[in-house]
Amino acid sequence: MGSRWFARWDEFVRRRSLLAASILLISAYVTFTLTSILVRVAAEDVPILMIIYIRQVISLLIMMPFFIHQRAAIMRSRHFKLHSLRGLTAIGGMFCGLTSVTYAPLADVTAIQMSE
Repeated sequence: MGSRWFARWDEFVRRRSLLAASILLISAYVTFTLTSILVRVAAEDVPILMIIYIRQVISLLIMMPFFIHQRAAIMRSRHFKLHSLRGLTAIGGMFCGLTSVTYAPLADVTAIQMSE
């Protein structure tokens, strides 16, 4: 009796996890698509670098509570040059990605972004 209960419980947890993963995946795709549409619309009036700046400021505001909580660990990094290089390549990649969203067909850009 007990082993059957555990088997049912494991199956329930597995299905629930799969459902949660599916919902998160679909939410991510919807978010990426909406972001691409918003960037395309905004890029008609706003330069790409300004969009990147606004995006980074919003990200910083969202992450600020975590930064404040972990500031000691963040400031202990011995690889400042590598972190700077990573930041610069991230901004370069963001510039290329957002520029492609602006000029290339949206379906092609979305397919390429989802294949990563």
